[in-house]
Amino acid sequence: MIYRCCLCGVRLVEAGICDSCNDIRNEYRNVFSSSAGKRVLTSLLCRLNYFNEDLKTAEERHLQNFARHLLYLMGIFGPANAEKVVDGLLGIPAREKVAEEIADE
Repeated sequence: MIYRCCLCGVRLVEAGICDSCNDIRNEYRNVFSSSAGKRVLTSLLCRLNYFNEDLKTAEERHLQNFARHLLYLMGIFGPANAEKVVDGLLGIPAREKVAEEIADE
C-alpha cells in the first residue's frame, strides 16, 4: 500500500504526516500559543469569517475555508481530534442574548 502525507502528499512508509509538515505544524502552534499569538489567531479567524454563519459571496466562503484549513494545518481540526473539539465546544457556555445581539448589529 502507498501512503502519503495528509498535508503535502509526499510518499510515506505509513499513514500520517511527514517530518517537514510536522515541523511546520509545530511552528504554527508555537507562534499562536503565546497570549499575543492567540490574539492574532483570533483576529485572523474573525477576518476570515470563521465565526460568521451568514456568508453571502463565494469569496467569503473561500476565506472561511482557509480559516478551517489553517486550523487543520495546526493539527487542531481533523477526524483524530473530533471528540476533543466537540468536548471543547460543548464546554463553552451558551449565550442567552444571541437574538438581541444580532438585532443590534
